Amino acid sequence: MKTLKFTLAFGFTVILSCLVIFNGQSSALNLDLTQYLTLGSTAVRAVALPSDFQFDPGPSEPCDESQYSPFIEDPLDLIAVGEKIWKFVQDSKPVVKFQTPLLHVLPRAEKCWVNLESWRMPQASVWEIIYKNQLNMDVAHLRFRILFTSGGQYQGKGQFLSNITVQPAQVSVGWGYNLNAQVVAGQAVNRGTKTDPLAGQELLINWEVKTVVKDIIQSVAFFIQGDGQITKLKQ
Repeated sequence: MKTLKFTLAFGFTVILSCLVIFNGQSSALNLDLTQYLTLGSTAVRAVALPSDFQFDPGPSEPCDESQYSPFIEDPLDLIAVGEKIWKFVQDSKPVVKFQTPLLHVLPRAEKCWVNLESWRMPQASVWEIIYKNQLNMDVAHLRFRILFTSGGQYQGKGQFLSNITVQPAQVSVGWGYNLNAQVVAGQAVNRGTKTDPLAGQELLINWEVKTVVKDIIQSVAFFIQGDGQITKLKQ
């Protein structure tokens, strides 16, 4: 039993030493498992899009026109159609679905976003979350894309949103770490007037980083408008 414990301890020390050396650390003799598994700093920042970036939301379900009533008091009133909550990282792996979860903010009178006019080119905003541990090693890295199309008009009025989604672009975690992330869509709001609506949609990105030492749950919120603006909200 003593021999087994010694072998396991020695093996972990060798592995952790390699990790530290690989990350440019100089002191491999003072390794501490608790420090390795304890998170230190966190950074959330925007990432510049590559010049050859291609917008590809993936396949989506056809519009379900049966859920709408033709008798509506205010046809320009806003309604959010589509997915409201979805996971995009599960157990440190990107969640891949045949049909991409999509959210649209449309006039209540319309049955499908494709029936609106004057849509702008699709837009993307890329963000990344980086965690370092107490040894100053990068131990969790999540990069994700917020994709959407803005500017759609109903009978020449309003600026609406379609094909809003969040996709994982890169996920990497260190040994002993686990990462989960999901999207929660808030209620659609009108930033314009009743006769000329400006659609607004808040997206909350929640994520959890877990080790045997501690779990951390954090979030960041974004607000997207029908005129194409996207803003990271202050926390």
